[in-house]
Amino acid sequence: MYYGKLRSKCGSVNFSSDFYIKRNKDQTHLDHDVLQVDVSSLPDEADQLALIVHHDRGRAMDLFSQVRARVYEGQPADVEKPYCEYNIAQDCSFVDATSIIIAKFFRASKEDAWVYRPIGVSTQDERMSHVYDNFANNYF
Repeated sequence: MYYGKLRSKCGSVNFSSDFYIKRNKDQTHLDHDVLQVDVSSLPDEADQLALIVHHDRGRAMDLFSQVRARVYEGQPADVEKPYCEYNIAQDCSFVDATSIIIAKFFRASKEDAWVYRPIGVSTQDERMSHVYDNFANNYF
């Protein structure tokens, strides 16, 4: 998924953004950009899913004042089960990071349930292909 392709071919992964919508004071906690994943509708041959934040121009994430990443079950306004949250703009471990490998979901076989594993590792990979290689070499 990326800014030019907001939906996966199988329809199980969708990106939406309301960054430019003006919010009330009581709505500032809501997420602006949301990546929704329905693991139950991923193709049978899929056995891993990586969640990665990457700046396509190689700019460091900590330059943006309100960047954070959350992984949870539910909806942005009604989180049922939180898994992890990273305050990318405020966490010193993400200084100079151009990419962050947030987490992965995996299953041993198509009969198994999906398992969540937080990663939370920053990289200085400027190209997305390098981030994929990093993930494959270290977390696959």
